[in-house]
Amino acid sequence: MARGVEPVLDLVDLNVHFESRDGKVNAVCHANLTIGKGQVLGLIGETGCGKSVLGQSVLRLLPASARMSGRILFQGTDILALPQSEVRKIRGQLIAFICQNPAEALNPVLRNGTQIMESVKINRKLPRRERRDACLDLLRSLRFTDPEFCMRSYPLQLSGGMKQRVLAAMGMSGRPSLLIADEPTKGLDALVRGHVIATLERFMEATSSSALVITHDLRFASRICDSIAVMYAGEIVERGPFDEVFGHPRHPYLQALIDSQPDRGLHVLKGSTCSLIDLPPHCRFYDRCPKAVQGCREAHPETVFVNSDHEVRCLRIA
Repeated sequence: MARGVEPVLDLVDLNVHFESRDGKVNAVCHANLTIGKGQVLGLIGETGCGKSVLGQSVLRLLPASARMSGRILFQGTDILALPQSEVRKIRGQLIAFICQNPAEALNPVLRNGTQIMESVKINRKLPRRERRDACLDLLRSLRFTDPEFCMRSYPLQLSGGMKQRVLAAMGMSGRPSLLIADEPTKGLDALVRGHVIATLERFMEATSSSALVITHDLRFASRICDSIAVMYAGEIVERGPFDEVFGHPRHPYLQALIDSQPDRGLHVLKGSTCSLIDLPPHCRFYDRCPKAVQGCREAHPETVFVNSDHEVRCLRIA
């Protein structure tokens, strides 16, 4: 985060695990992230690395089996220390969340308009006669060609991309200080993805909101993010200003992610992520790393600062 910028969200040594029949699933391990006012931080990594768990933990949306420790400071208040009644007041109004699975998030027996208007009612406190117009405005901003049809129809009648935009409308219905968007462009074609990105940009500019954007879409991240954090097997392995991190990637995993993109030749990273139950005592990327040396198998790497804003979890950087 740039110096002098007021922090909106500060994760301090955040840990999240789940108890399972096979053992403890370590989904997030010692995560430290800071998002300043008006800034957008992108969180990238493979499926199953813990990105969505981290995002959901901010609003305590995880199931009862989740165990969290550390601190989640939102505007200086530790969300983990609040009773659920206070957390509910924050959701939607101060922190908005756009989840990645519209099929599960939308109620199939309620019209889309009913669900969006309920969000507007809770988050904006608008009179009943103004809610419908507010919903239509949101849908138009998300490039619905027939917002009236969307309002009167049910989720079943919409495509996956349209359902995703309905969720985006619900998440953007308030005036939050922080927007958490979990794969907001997932399942969208190139044209609609561009419209959604542009709408998010306009929304954050108009409201001065900060954002945590969870995505696997590196092109999307390059357009909207000021800074980036790379996650692997529950850990943040690299973070810093976007241009610097992607211009000079230091962690071998990020280098592999970049090389796997279509414009870089689709070089697939071989192997699979280590188990989050039986974590190795050494570097978690060791078995897949093309640059590993013997020392990488002998100790778990600590975070090393390349400079004041750019940090990497890799023994070869020390």
